[in-house]
Amino acid sequence: MGYACLLLVALGLATPALAGDVYRWVDANGVVHFADVPSAGARQVQTQSMPPPPTRPTGEAAAADAPAAEAGTPVPATGPARVVVTRQNEESLGSGSHGYRGAVKNEGGTAAHDVAITIRVVEPQQGQECLNDEIAVEPSTLGPGETGVFSANFNNPCFAGTTQTAYEVVWD
Repeated sequence: MGYACLLLVALGLATPALAGDVYRWVDANGVVHFADVPSAGARQVQTQSMPPPPTRPTGEAAAADAPAAEAGTPVPATGPARVVVTRQNEESLGSGSHGYRGAVKNEGGTAAHDVAITIRVVEPQQGQECLNDEIAVEPSTLGPGETGVFSANFNNPCFAGTTQTAYEVVWD
C-alpha cells in the first residue's frame, strides 16, 4: 500500500502532460499498477494537481540567502569555549625520551584562558603510569576559532617500551 501511495504522489507531481485520467489495478501477483489507459479490472483514480516545487535562487540571490558556511566563510561559533586537539604527534627521541607535539583549536564562542594539555602515558603491560603532566599551549588564551600549539620532551625509563598516551585539553 505504501508503494502505491508513493507512486500516486509521484504521478501527482509529474508534468502537466500526465494530467489526464489515471487507472489503477492489481494483477494476479498482487502488484499494483497505474496507467493512463484502462486495463481489465482497472478503476479510475482521482488525481489532484499539485503546485510545482519551489525553485532555489541562483546567482547573487542565492549568495545573499546562503548561510556563511555555504559561501565559504566560517559561521561564528556560539556558546562557551570548547578547545579540541586537532593534531598530535608522539616521537621517540631514543634512550627513554619522548617528544609530544600538536595543535589545539577553540571551536566555542568565547575565549579559553590558561589553555594546557594534560598528558597521561601508561605502560600497557602492567598498567604502570609513566607520566602524568601538563604541557602549556602557546598562546595560552585562545579566542573563538583561534589555534595554539604545544610541544614538550620528557625522559622516563618507562618510555623504553610500548606506551599508550592520552591527551586532555584543560582551560579556564
